Amino acid sequence: MLDIDAWEHHLRRIEQSPRNSPSWFRLVQTEDDERFDHVLALAERLLPLDELGTGAAEETGLSPEFDVHDTLLVLVNGLVDKPGVGLNLVDVALRSPVVRVRRGALRVLAAWADKASPEARALLVAAEPIEPDEELAADMRKVLAGQRLTD
Repeated sequence: MLDIDAWEHHLRRIEQSPRNSPSWFRLVQTEDDERFDHVLALAERLLPLDELGTGAAEETGLSPEFDVHDTLLVLVNGLVDKPGVGLNLVDVALRSPVVRVRRGALRVLAAWADKASPEARALLVAAEPIEPDEELAADMRKVLAGQRLTD
């Protein structure tokens, strides 16, 4: 509104509290591809990706211990209109124990469907047979079959 670039402020906030900073949301809203790539590199460096991709489960993720999963979801949602970008984060999200994070990754892959790389499709092919949430698994099969998701 005031045309002030708060980029550096948000970067500092993320460095101080990477697991649950609301600044991730602000940073993924950028239209600048270079800045967006910087955000993804920060996520790769600062977030405990091994801890996030422990395997699909049926966690609701509604307690503070899952805040970092919400951070991952914010980042993954930012990839919807960037086909092929951030595949590692999509992969981690597909292996999250939190159902809504995996659904977010599926929405990204569905949005990329026409432009999906073989690597992106392979992530979904690997995730579908081990998905414990039957509704989500069915939606994964739809995307793999070239069908659109309905909200």
